[in-house]
Amino acid sequence: YRIYTKLVAKQVDGIICASLPLGEFISKNWHNTNLFPLISVDWPYDQVNTVQIDLENAAYQAVRHLIGHGYKQIALVTLDVERANTLPLWQGYKNAIMEAGLKSTAELITRVPGFSMEDGEIGALRILNQPLKPDAIIAISDFLALGIIKEFKSRGFRLPEDFAVIGMDDINLAGVVEPRLTTVSFPAKRLGAEAMKMLQNLIEGKKPDKDKVVLSTRLVIRDSCGCQTAR
Repeated sequence: YRIYTKLVAKQVDGIICASLPLGEFISKNWHNTNLFPLISVDWPYDQVNTVQIDLENAAYQAVRHLIGHGYKQIALVTLDVERANTLPLWQGYKNAIMEAGLKSTAELITRVPGFSMEDGEIGALRILNQPLKPDAIIAISDFLALGIIKEFKSRGFRLPEDFAVIGMDDINLAGVVEPRLTTVSFPAKRLGAEAMKMLQNLIEGKKPDKDKVVLSTRLVIRDSCGCQTAR
């Protein structure tokens, strides 16, 4: 709220708010929200003037890919506290697991404090301390996945032979680490372009072509998922 009021006081033409519930908060507290151009990005709870990524299908794609190559104990590494933009990933994971007739167990959900490589290392240790060991792991960010790979390798595990790993986002490092990281690519540039297009329309007093734009994702298959060595 403080950031919003500061920006309005500076007489900015409009705001793009990414990965925060600003639009949701304002709509609950003010009746004249539409008077100020505000676009929400990557916050699935917002339904108007928003650009989203199909996060649910992103996780679904990753799980289905692993299942298709023989993996059955698939873990998910996600945040300690669920956010609007992490819940769809969990839902996509859950849908794919249930559709395949596999067991969904709390032991295969590993929670970590954040999205960093260090958090990924924490996640790897928590996985190793679980009595039920997965054969594949999906992390909700590439940095988490890279931290998981780093920690596993430091303990002598082979990837993907011992654990398959898939990340989310397709950052630049994903294609140069060893093993190269299989990930789900998010259309970040298009996300920004669509948000700017929508905002410009609002600034000019025009109604956007769509109140809500949902962008698709793409599975990028590399080495860490073990496609050729899956059990």
